[in-house]
Amino acid sequence: VLTMLGPGTWASPSWRQLVNFDGGWFRAIAVDGYGPWPEPWPPSEGQWTRFPFFPLFPMLAKALQTLGIPIDVALVGVAWAAALLAAAGIYRLDARHVPEPTARLAVWGAGRLPGAVTLGMGYSDGVFLAGCVWAVVWAEDRRWGWAAFAALAATAARPNGGLILVTVALVAWSASGRLRALATLWAPTAVFGAYGVVCMVRWTGGPRAFLTAKAGWFEVNAIDLVQQFERNAFVHLLLGLIGLGAVLAMFRRIPVPWTVHTVASI
Repeated sequence: VLTMLGPGTWASPSWRQLVNFDGGWFRAIAVDGYGPWPEPWPPSEGQWTRFPFFPLFPMLAKALQTLGIPIDVALVGVAWAAALLAAAGIYRLDARHVPEPTARLAVWGAGRLPGAVTLGMGYSDGVFLAGCVWAVVWAEDRRWGWAAFAALAATAARPNGGLILVTVALVAWSASGRLRALATLWAPTAVFGAYGVVCMVRWTGGPRAFLTAKAGWFEVNAIDLVQQFERNAFVHLLLGLIGLGAVLAMFRRIPVPWTVHTVASI
């Protein structure tokens, strides 16, 4: 449907329709890197940069491009493959805690949530989701190294992916209570974070550039929404509250780390 909304036809679809909006930022990073920071720094509203977008997803697409795959196809291909991997993880994780038919419904439900449209576009959401889900799967299996790798993938895909570290830490602590497991889970992401800080200092002179750069976007938080109604932000808030209500209504039947992750994410 998205490809048909543009200039494409059924015989020759327009892949660029799947790399619109934030997909364009990932495409730019994959092709040209992060580029220079604006002057003066920090940026003001409307002074957009690539720094808020984390590197793993465009790096994966760039790797495919070096094999001769067009960058738009590479971005969408990585997103689709990651979404499929995430779906497998959702099924495997849920099948442990709920009846098998419910686990299947969970996969279909995840693919039909309002925000799931980005799983089919050139966005990092599929990599983020797959990393989060498999981090919990492998943490429950006590395969700490694999869980650490998945947590790193989630964090390197999106800034809020780092919340999965708290979730897997809770899983590890309830499973073993060993500090060694926690250290294993956190170490790769800590190295990535340290390297990212070094790069930000080198490029912009500040360690929090990816957060500072968000000043270039029009952002609405809960306080802003109370002071001045903004329709799109209200829709996001409403969907978040519905999800939160559903999880809290079932908190006695699902693992505590899942509830903690939901509350932290929202």
